[in-house]
Amino acid sequence: MSQEAKPTDPQSVVDETYKFWREMARDTVKNSAATIEETAKQLIAVISILEGLYFHAITFGDLRGKITELLPLLTYLSPLIFWLFALIAASLVLFPRTYELNINSSEAAKRLHEDMIPRKYLFLVLSLAWMVIGMIFLIVALWVYLTQ
Repeated sequence: MSQEAKPTDPQSVVDETYKFWREMARDTVKNSAATIEETAKQLIAVISILEGLYFHAITFGDLRGKITELLPLLTYLSPLIFWLFALIAASLVLFPRTYELNINSSEAAKRLHEDMIPRKYLFLVLSLAWMVIGMIFLIVALWVYLTQ
């Protein structure tokens, strides 16, 4: 016996599609904080590695005592400074904040989520921006080093 495809009711297809997208939206809302926090953890790891590599490059670059002016000194230190700002911003994504919440109120839970996610996302974007600015200044520092 072969199974024939049953004709489907158009309304059930629409209902199933709506159900799918509601579930997707529900999962997105549930996982948004965890996704932002995971990205912040990855940024912290990447920035920490960059800082460590840059610090070792400077110490092995034998620059000690050769930089006597403020501008070249700031040029070499600026990537570390901007990456420090990036680490602080990424850490603020993970920093716990106390909230008063009535667990019996769905409106209070919604307001909590609507307050928390944009704040975490803002700190994540700031962290990424500081990291990119640090990379730009790394290129400037490399250019200054190679042209001396």
